[in-house]
Amino acid sequence: MLKKWLMVLMVVVVGVSGMGPSGALVSAQQADRNFIVVASGPSYEAGKRWVSFLQGETVPVKHVLPADFDSYKKEKYIAVLGTPSEPGGGDIIASLLTKEEKEWVSQQGNRKLFIKNDVWQKDQTIFVFSGYNYDAVTSAIRESRDTWWDTIMSWFDIEVSPAKLRGY
Repeated sequence: MLKKWLMVLMVVVVGVSGMGPSGALVSAQQADRNFIVVASGPSYEAGKRWVSFLQGETVPVKHVLPADFDSYKKEKYIAVLGTPSEPGGGDIIASLLTKEEKEWVSQQGNRKLFIKNDVWQKDQTIFVFSGYNYDAVTSAIRESRDTWWDTIMSWFDIEVSPAKLRGY
């Protein structure tokens, strides 16, 4: 009886550990990767709806504060959210953007998704969602959804109908 009980318990533990946040099975390939989202408190608020959407689609998102970023800068998949002038996170954004990109995105009304490759590690991709203020950061995320979603789907081997993405 005890052996049977232990076997059932083991099956349950193994089964649950292979599930993502929405209950979908997560492949072993997905389980060893996170999508690191670097953002200060206000920048994270600007991207909160986006992060919730990603988590709902079983993307393994890990929020990291700018002060803790050094421990994560060699991760393969990173997004940095914020303005070039914000305390803490602005330094990271400034290090990723060229002088011209930083000047442009700092001007009123401007926002953009910049994609940087192989910055701190080979085969690394970094999304930089930046704008002149936090509302512009939110707009940069929303306006570039076709670009970031296609890329994230390929990273984590997930599929979502275009209709669901439009709802984002």
